[in-house]
Order: sequence, then structure tokens, then C-alpha cells
Amino acid sequence: MMMIMWISVMLLSETYPTHSKVVHQPDSVMIVSVGDNVTLRCFILMDHSDPITWYKQTSGHQPQAVAMVQKLAKTPHFFDNFESSRFSIDTDTEKCNLKISNVTSSDEAMYYCGWRKYETYFAGGTYLAFEGEHNHRYESKVSLLQHPVSEPVQSGDTVTLRCSVLYEHSTTNISMFWFRSDSGESVPEILYTHNHSNQCEPDSTRNCTFKLSKNISSQMDTGTYYCAVVTCRKILFGNGTKINMVKPVDPLVIILGVLLGICVVVITAQAILSFKKERYYNSKEKSLQDTEKEHPSSQDHDAVTLSYAALHFKEGNNKRVRRKGQTPQDSVYSQINNPSVTDHTVTEYRRV
Repeated sequence: MMMIMWISVMLLSETYPTHSKVVHQPDSVMIVSVGDNVTLRCFILMDHSDPITWYKQTSGHQPQAVAMVQKLAKTPHFFDNFESSRFSIDTDTEKCNLKISNVTSSDEAMYYCGWRKYETYFAGGTYLAFEGEHNHRYESKVSLLQHPVSEPVQSGDTVTLRCSVLYEHSTTNISMFWFRSDSGESVPEILYTHNHSNQCEPDSTRNCTFKLSKNISSQMDTGTYYCAVVTCRKILFGNGTKINMVKPVDPLVIILGVLLGICVVVITAQAILSFKKERYYNSKEKSLQDTEKEHPSSQDHDAVTLSYAALHFKEGNNKRVRRKGQTPQDSVYSQINNPSVTDHTVTEYRRV
């Protein structure tokens, strides 16, 4: 609710108020009825001798000076078109209030209290609004759709904000406002004003879109951007577009990320190749072992298979005379060959 009040304060202004440390307006919105008496408050925050001026600004018009008062002056000076019978200034060392008696519908506007040094510094302003049943009747006939809802940007980017106005009946009395609200600021900042409906791009007979292009050059341009429509004394608000500034990616981070990705790919490839290589060697070794079990080697086979040959020679008649009692003897030659071993021959000679 407090945000709505601050928005209402800024909607009917085309100026860019500078918030002064000298003057302060505590009332952002004051709602009155026709014929009431109202006091618009302005507090003086520091001792000074410079003039204080009250300004009135209605939608689509330049600000008008209402009255000016100096610290040492006893009587304020009222400017043209403002009757001193209805307007008065209540001032002392701590305040400079503007009083309006018997208010009329023409008094509905934004009122600023300004302190003039070398230039004029404004307080936040007070919006004087009127109660009326026509506002409730009009509420259901017009609606706003603001997009995008959120937009991340980098420094130097340009964003285009869009605000679509949907209405049941054609109307030419539309004033569109754009403003920015920062969480660190107490009062929204007016950015741009469309005072005429011909600045709207018609999408259909009952729909038109207002656009605002904004260059985001620094963190000061971030925040929530709102659009608002003022027509037939009714203020309608958009849902807002939040602009967030994101830091650009450091090229070093990109390079390190690419190198890290390459390292991961290389390590993964090496792991896969090592696994396949080990699996291949294990499979080959197992195949050789199976082959040896099924077909023993020729060396082992030859070691078992030996050739044995024996020759038996019977001695013939020997001229020598046998001694008495000796029996004839036979000579037996035997040989064992191992074909698998070169020159490995065992020869046995026995006399039988």
C-alpha cells in the first residue's frame, strides 16, 4: 500500500525532482472531498535564508508557481491565478505549509515544496486526490499488461519496455507515465510521459501498446520500471518490469572453462583406451591358455614319445679258445633318441 501511495505521488509529474536535504514533504497522498479544507505540509530541515516556493502541477502541464515566502518576510507572495482568499501560507523556522480552503476539483494536482539556492531543489511532493464513485466504475473498464516481467541486462544494453492498455470502450483521454522505483530510494523517479493517445501503437480497436526504450549504462539505471495510465481521474498501474544488471563473463573464465572441458575429454578418452587395451590383452592371454590346454606343445609331446631300438648280435666262432666253464656271450646295443632335442642320444652297450 505504501508503494502505491508513492506511485500516486509521482504519476502526475513531468519534472525530475531532486530530493533536497533542506525541505521534506511527509504526506505523499492526501484524499479529500469537494469543499474540504486541507493543509499540505513542508518541513524545513536546516537553517537557511533562501526562499521557499510552492508549485502546482497537473497532468500534461508545466508546473505553476503558487506562492513564495522568504524567511525574513512576513507576507508570502502569491502568483497569478491563485486567490489569496483560498490559499495561504503557514510558516515559521521549521515549516512552510500551504493551506487550501474550500477545495474544488480543479485543485487536484501534484504540489511541490521547493527550496531555491542556485537552482531549485524539490521535496518528494504531495498528490491531492478526490474521492469519487466514478473511479470505481471505471476500474473494471481499463487494464494494463506490462512485459517483460524481468530482464537481465549488461552494462550498455538497451531494453524496450512495453505496456499494453486494454479497454472496453475507445477513449482518447489517456496519459501514460513511465517511472523507476529502486529499493534504496524512497520516491519513484519519473522517466517519460506520453500525454496523448496517438503515441500508442494500436494492436486492435480495444488494445494499444506504449513502448519505452531505456539504455542501462550503470547500476543506477536498474530497479523496477512501472507504467501507469491516468484517464478520467483514475490511476492504473502496470505489474512492473524488474531490470537486473548481470556482470559480463570474464574471458579468462571462458578460457579456463574450455581448457577444463578439453582436459575432461582427454582424460576420459585415455581411461577408455586403457580399459579396452587391458581387456584386449586379458582376452588374448586367456585364449592362449585355452589353446595350450586343448593342444599340448610339441616339445612336451616329444619328451614323452621316445624311440627305443635294440640290436642283438650273437657272437660267432671266435678263434680264441674259451676257457673251460665259460658260456657264450651275446652283445646287445641299444639307443634311445629324443627327436626334439638336437644331438641328444643315449647309447647303451651291454654284453649279455
